[in-house]
Amino acid sequence: MTDAYNQIRNDILTGVIKPGERLPEEQIAARLQLSRTPVREAIRRLTAEGLVIYSTNRGAAARMYQFEDVRDAYNLRAQVESYAASLAAQHASFEDCERLREANMECQQMADMCLQERTDNNVLAMVKANQAFHTIIAELSGNRYLRDFMKTVVSLPVAFNGFRWFSPSAFQESVRHHFVILAAIEHRDPDQARAVMTSHIYHGRDHVLTNINQVLDEN
Repeated sequence: MTDAYNQIRNDILTGVIKPGERLPEEQIAARLQLSRTPVREAIRRLTAEGLVIYSTNRGAAARMYQFEDVRDAYNLRAQVESYAASLAAQHASFEDCERLREANMECQQMADMCLQERTDNNVLAMVKANQAFHTIIAELSGNRYLRDFMKTVVSLPVAFNGFRWFSPSAFQESVRHHFVILAAIEHRDPDQARAVMTSHIYHGRDHVLTNINQVLDEN
């Protein structure tokens, strides 16, 4: 079931499966070369997480999103991730900070690639590098419940794919924010880490909401 879950979830997040698109078990099972049982269980799990909506008439379909969903997702992310950053500043070791630095260097490389050529593949690579950076901070918080909750919070496709509507210069600015967050964690300053992370998430929110019509049309 894990393979089916991960593949379907990734397809929803990256836009391969569009919001509102139906999820027929038989077709998905054939595409993934799996039996229907793991696909059915994966869809049930994704329904529980809110990525899939089930109705008696239409069956399972990828969830559709509105302006309020985007706004609320980012607002919740700001609260949760700022708390994670403050905890990371209290618990992170030197090795942890080096790991976080390496993750942001990957973000920098992807941002530079987008600056040179803004292709869909380069943007997706930037999305994944950015997610890796934020995931490490969640891990460094030392709070398993917070880490698991964050996985759900960042799972809205419009939030996950927010970078798709960033300009190349906005990519670079996001990486600079990451370095400031890293510095606060390295200096064991939880208040600064919380404040900078909050500002970082709100900056992303405002950029996406500015382009909200295009975001919702393409999702």
